[in-house]
Amino acid sequence: MKRRALGIILTLAVLLCGVPFALLTQADTSDTAKPVLIMLEDHESLTGDGDVANAWKYEVEGDTASYGTFGYSSNGGVDGSKCVWLDYRMPYTWSFYRLDKNITVEGNGLQFWVKNTHAIKVTVEFVSNGEYVGTKQEFDLDAGQKYVSFAWADTGLTAGNTYETRLVFTYPEDHTGQIYVDNLSIYGEDTAEEMDPTHRTHGDDVIIWDDMDYADYAESKQFWNPEHYNINNQGAVGYLETDTENVHGGTGTSLKMDYDRTKTNWRSAAWVNMGSEFAPIAVRGEGLTFWFKSDRAGTIHVSSLDKDWSNATAAGIPVIAGENIIQVPWSSFKKDGQPATMTLLRQIIIGFDDEGGNTGTAWLDAIGFYGIEEGSYDEWDLLPPDSYEDYIDGTVSAEENFDQYSGEEDLDFYLTWANTNNANTELVENGDGYAILFTYTLDVNTTANMACYRTYEDIDLGGGLSIYAKANVEAYVELQLTLDGDNDEVYVTHIKTSTDGKTYTIPFSAFWKRDDKSVGIDTTSDHTHTITQMVFVTGYGITPPVVGVDASGSILVDDIQYTNSQKEIARPEAFDRTENGVRFESTAGQFPVLSTLKIQKQVLDTDAEELWLEAMGKPDASIYTMLEVIVENMNGKSVDPEGQVKLTFDLPNGATAENVSLYMCYMDGSAEKQEITVSDGKAILNTYFLGTFALVVEESPGGSTTPNTGVALPMVGLVLLLVSAGTVVAVRRKKN
Repeated sequence: MKRRALGIILTLAVLLCGVPFALLTQADTSDTAKPVLIMLEDHESLTGDGDVANAWKYEVEGDTASYGTFGYSSNGGVDGSKCVWLDYRMPYTWSFYRLDKNITVEGNGLQFWVKNTHAIKVTVEFVSNGEYVGTKQEFDLDAGQKYVSFAWADTGLTAGNTYETRLVFTYPEDHTGQIYVDNLSIYGEDTAEEMDPTHRTHGDDVIIWDDMDYADYAESKQFWNPEHYNINNQGAVGYLETDTENVHGGTGTSLKMDYDRTKTNWRSAAWVNMGSEFAPIAVRGEGLTFWFKSDRAGTIHVSSLDKDWSNATAAGIPVIAGENIIQVPWSSFKKDGQPATMTLLRQIIIGFDDEGGNTGTAWLDAIGFYGIEEGSYDEWDLLPPDSYEDYIDGTVSAEENFDQYSGEEDLDFYLTWANTNNANTELVENGDGYAILFTYTLDVNTTANMACYRTYEDIDLGGGLSIYAKANVEAYVELQLTLDGDNDEVYVTHIKTSTDGKTYTIPFSAFWKRDDKSVGIDTTSDHTHTITQMVFVTGYGITPPVVGVDASGSILVDDIQYTNSQKEIARPEAFDRTENGVRFESTAGQFPVLSTLKIQKQVLDTDAEELWLEAMGKPDASIYTMLEVIVENMNGKSVDPEGQVKLTFDLPNGATAENVSLYMCYMDGSAEKQEITVSDGKAILNTYFLGTFALVVEESPGGSTTPNTGVALPMVGLVLLLVSAGTVVAVRRKKN
C-alpha cells in the first residue's frame, strides 16, 4: 500500500507540474454575492438526484469512488433554495471530488456559493483541448457558508473563449463532511448601451435590409403584420404609407399602424415580422436599427424568438414624438431576466410596452443592422460584391466549363450535377460550348439548390474562385464549398445574380464557416486541399433577411475556375517506393498533396484463382502474384495519376516475355491484358490507371510460381468475391 500511495503521489506531482501556479493573493470570500451578470446554474430546475448530471459533470479520484455521495438537496442552497450536495468520504490525502462545467469568459469574473461542514480546500482549474491553461485559483475555506469569487483578469484566460472549468474539492484535515454548491454565476455590471432615440440619421456602419418599399400593402403583409388586433380588427390596423412626410428620408413608402390598445389582446400594439419564423435571420453587427415615427412619446420594446424558440426582449426603449432612429444592441436583450445569447432571430416584434397613451399612430421604416464593419463577412453577407480587392487573378488550378460533356444525355454530367426536387438542372448550349442551367420553382419559405459532386483537387486556398452567372430575375445565391470531404468544414459566401450576366471573382478569404461567421477559410494553409462539394442555394432566408423573392427563376452558370495564389505552397511529391515485389515511380504533381500510396498483396484460394484465370482466357496458367496498387487522396478517395506512372514487377526465376503476362482486374469480373516490357527479370508497365493487377505465368519455370503467402480468399462465388473487393481484393471499375 505504501508503494502504491507513493506512486500515486508522484503521479499527481508530475501532473500538477503542468498546471500554472495560482496567484498568491486569492479572490474574495464574502457573505454577499457580487452583481450577477449571467446566472449559469441556480439549480432551481432540479427535481431529484438524477438531474444533477444535467447541471454538472461529476468525477472522483479512482480510490475515492465508493466513499461519497453526490446528489440533490431541495433546501440546502442559498436562502434554503435547491442546490447540489456532496457527502464526501476521502480515505487518502490524494483523494478529490471534482465538479466540471464548460464556462465562457464573460463579464468581470466567476463566483459560486459554498456551504461546508468542515474546512475544505477548493481549487478552480481550467482545461482547453485536454491541456491545463491559465492560472488556477485556490481557496482554503473554513466551515460555514460564503460566496467565492475571482476575477478573470487573474486567470490569464482569453475573453470570449470557453474552457472546461473544474472545481476540485480536497481536505486539509477532516476527510469526511458535507458540501453544498449553489448559484454559479458570472459577475459584473450590466453594460448595455444607452438607447438614444434623439438622433435622426443612420450612421455609415448601417446596412438596411428592409426599406418597406413594397408595391402595395398586400405585398408588405408577406413579411409584416400588425399585432395583436382583436376579432374586429379594431385594435391595430396596418397600411402602406405613401405620404413622404411619414417616410424615412422622404422617399419611398413606410408601414403605418393606427392602434387602440384597449381593443387589442394584452393591451399591445406591435409590428411582427412573420417570415423570419420560417427563415430565421442571422444576427449581424452590433445590433438592430430602424426608423420609428410616433405621434406621442413613450417606450417601446423589441422582442424575438431566439434560436431555441425562447422569447428574448429589449424593453423600455424611449421614443420621442416625431422621428426616431432606434439602435437596439444585442446585449440589451434579456431572457428570463438574464442576458440572452442572440445568434438567430425567429420573428421580430416591435411595439409599445407602456400603459399610457392607449391610442395613436406609428410608422416603421428602414430596418437593418448597425455596427457593420467595412470589408467584414457581415457586409459581404448582406451586400455581396461582384469582385473583391484582394482577389488573386493567378493561374488556373482547376476548372469546370462544361465543354467536356457530349450533350444533355451525358451520364457523367448528371452524375456530377444534381438538384433538389423543386428544381431542375440541365446542360445547355452557351456560345461555342456548354453551360449549366439551374431552374427552380419555390414554395413559400423554401430554398432550392444545385450541387456539384465532382472533386476539385490540388486547390490553393490562398487563391480564389471565379464564376460566370446570368439569371432571368435578380436573386441572392449562397455558394457553399466543402473542404476535404469534411461536413464540418463547409464555408459559404453570397452573390447577387444579374440579368445582364457577370463574372464574379471571389477570394477564399471572402468565405466564412457555415453557422459560425467568426471563422473563415484558412487561407494561410501551407499545402493544397480538395473541394469535394460545391452547392448553389437560392430562395427564402438566404440574404438579406427580407427580400422580394421571386417564386421561380433560372440561373445560367459557366466558366467556374479556381485560381492559385502567388505564394509557395506544398505541392504533391513524387513517389518512388518498392513494396511487395513492385516498384512504383511517379513524378511530382501527378497526385494531390498529402496523398497515400498503397501496394497491398492479395492472395487467392484455388477456386478464386480459377475464376480469374478463366476470365483472362488462361485456364492452364497460374497467378504468380495479385497486387492492389492505388493512391488515395487526403480524404481516402482513390485517384488516378495526371499522366503515366511506372510500375516494375519482380518475376519468378525463368520467366520470359513469352510466358508472363499482366492483367488489370475489374469489378465486373473481367480482366484486361496490359502492355508490358520484360527485361532482366522484371516486368515494366507504364499506365494512366491504377487498381488491382495480376501477374500470370503460363507454365511453372523452375517451380518458382508459388504465390506469396497471406490470408487466402474463401470461394463463395464470383459475385461475392467482387463485392468483397473493399476488404480483400479491391478491383476497379472498367475504364471507358
